[in-house]
Amino acid sequence: MRPPATPGALSPPPRRPGARPRGDPPPARLPPPADGNQAWIDSYEKDLGPFKDKYAVLVKDIEQLYGSAKEKHAKGIQMLVDEFDYHVAYKRYSDTFSAVPFKPA
Repeated sequence: MRPPATPGALSPPPRRPGARPRGDPPPARLPPPADGNQAWIDSYEKDLGPFKDKYAVLVKDIEQLYGSAKEKHAKGIQMLVDEFDYHVAYKRYSDTFSAVPFKPA
């Protein structure tokens, strides 16, 4: 038990009405009903499901297009090396052609 407060000493602030005492566990909360969740899932699968399948096809197509672009880029760089004596790593003093080296990943 606490000793009585002396005059001029700080006392704890008064508790709010309806506040639970310190140290007590919070009251149990029930989860919201899941009826609306299942309706949302069904709607999502019906409306957005086809887009997921189409997305996978588009990603495959982009991979093929990007692979083709990388091959053509490498052929273009090789043509610069063969035809213009281009050096990928550095520019020589006698070079009339300059570019920034770039290789797609």
